[in-house]
Amino acid sequence: MNKGINQYRQIDVETDLHNASPHRLIQMLFEGALKSIASAKGELQSGTPVGVSQHISRAVKIVGGLEEALDKEAGGELADSLERLYQHIQDSLVLAQAEKSESQLDQIALLLIELKEGWDQIAPTKGA
Repeated sequence: MNKGINQYRQIDVETDLHNASPHRLIQMLFEGALKSIASAKGELQSGTPVGVSQHISRAVKIVGGLEEALDKEAGGELADSLERLYQHIQDSLVLAQAEKSESQLDQIALLLIELKEGWDQIAPTKGA
């Protein structure tokens, strides 16, 4: 039964990705990173280091995706600042895992929430 549910969810996610605007894709990356951080924190609380590692790795990759999505030509100084911030977040995630720090995961999540809220306020351009 779980296999069928998981396959259905995967199809649903793939459909969302295929139909999403570039603006929505960035929102989905923020949401995925936040979900992974929350899952890592849950695994940390239950003492499952393998789970923590998997979720932190996923969050690092997602934040890397946000970094790769930056348009450095059009974004200029803002894109450069965001690139440094995303690199800092990735480093902080690795450190939080090494130190088994729930509070550091909370701080990273708050930072990502703030960035996501700012992104959510940007109205997507037509066709984007």
